[in-house]
Amino acid sequence: ALTGGGGGEDLPLHVADLTGVSTKVNTKSWKATVTISVADASGAPVSGAVVSGAWSGGITGTAICTTGAAGTCTVTSANIKTTKTSVTFTVADVAAGGYYYDSAANVETAITVLKP
Repeated sequence: ALTGGGGGEDLPLHVADLTGVSTKVNTKSWKATVTISVADASGAPVSGAVVSGAWSGGITGTAICTTGAAGTCTVTSANIKTTKTSVTFTVADVAAGGYYYDSAANVETAITVLKP
C-alpha cells in the first residue's frame, strides 16, 4: 500500500522490442505492421501503456496503440506504393499511469520494415 503524501514515485518503462512485418495489399501497394513491446525496469510487461509514434520513409503519418495484458500492441500503416521499398516506424512516446517513459532504456526506438 502507498503511504504518505504524493503516493510514491513513478516507475520507469521502456520499449523492449519492435517487430515489423510487411504484407502485400495488391500489385500496386503494401502495408507495414509493427508490434511494440513495453516493459518496466525489471522486464515485466506493462499493460495499458499508450504508445505513440510516427511513420516515415515510404509514407508519413502518426500512429497510436495501447498495450494489452502481454505488454504489446500493434500499429498498421496506410497503404504504401510498391515504388517505396521501406518504411520506418519511430516511437515518440509511451505513457502509462504510475510510470514515466525512460527512452534511454529502450532496446529499440525505431524499426524499418522492408516491402514484401
